[in-house]
Amino acid sequence: MEIKLKNKNGITLIALIITIIVLLILAGVALATLTGQGNIIGNAENAVGKYNNSVEEEQQLLNEIEKHFQNYLEGGNAEIVDSADVASEPEKHFGGYVTNYTTPSGDPNVKWRIFYADESNIYLIADDYIHYNYAPQGVTQSITGVGGYQLSFGSECEEDYTGASDITDERITKWISYVKDYSNATGNVMQSVAFMLDVDKWNEKYRNSACAEYAIGGPTLELWCASYEKTHKDNYVETTYNAEGYEVRWNDGSYSNNIEGVDDYKDLYYIKSRTNKAFSMWLASPPEGGSLPYSLEYEGILGSVEGIMTNFYAAGFRPLVCLNSKVRLEKISDTEYRIVE
Repeated sequence: MEIKLKNKNGITLIALIITIIVLLILAGVALATLTGQGNIIGNAENAVGKYNNSVEEEQQLLNEIEKHFQNYLEGGNAEIVDSADVASEPEKHFGGYVTNYTTPSGDPNVKWRIFYADESNIYLIADDYIHYNYAPQGVTQSITGVGGYQLSFGSECEEDYTGASDITDERITKWISYVKDYSNATGNVMQSVAFMLDVDKWNEKYRNSACAEYAIGGPTLELWCASYEKTHKDNYVETTYNAEGYEVRWNDGSYSNNIEGVDDYKDLYYIKSRTNKAFSMWLASPPEGGSLPYSLEYEGILGSVEGIMTNFYAAGFRPLVCLNSKVRLEKISDTEYRIVE
């Protein structure tokens, strides 16, 4: 049967149906274009993601530039060194003054110098003898002392310490091997050494808790020798020990209780000029056959303090500080440094 549209309304309906079909076809093509491979929406999303990533990377770069610029304005273009740097170039850094190290004791007369460094820590030593007023309890003044700098060991040492068994901190024992092999050693000399290596006593006066691990009353003989060898590679001091204590010698000489001719190295290893303060510095180690710790005399004599001077009470203390492993130093001149975070 043939159907014929007889009026305009029929023609209009056919046109509408065709239009809808065309629109559906166009919609399908558009949807495929937008969502298929190489689609517009996906490409747009990728473009937005890449833009965001580039903005983030650019911001990071700007932050780095700003930080470096700020460091430059604050003097950050100066040389910054850590313990490994100092250890690798001892002649360049040892003896330098660290100008911003402060202590709880508030001692106004003592400055601090770089004494030694290894891969982990930098060690500072007081550049001069400390006064009795800034010493921890356990120190006594010499009856012949001048101005309160010639100091020795009070009766508290005999009361508070037994000897080598009191020295157990591994940060300390690595610098005094004697106490590992002779942990039962007692007597006045070991009581005095134990006092010098009592971090609790010396921390109270000389440890800055913001940047230092510990403080002690002075370097051990082994630590002193380790530092000296770094700056005197051809002619340095060696040590050995037995049950009675340490002996010392030049690296090409024989052992003895005393050796002469030690280089002061700009007053780093001992204070060369004879002053009205003290005439030698205590070292926290027992000499062979001695009843007091080792001492370094102002004429460059290293050994048992009783064997090198008539009045052994003329010695004084130069505390030593071990800085935290994360501490870095900024070199502000050929001889001056400051601790930076």
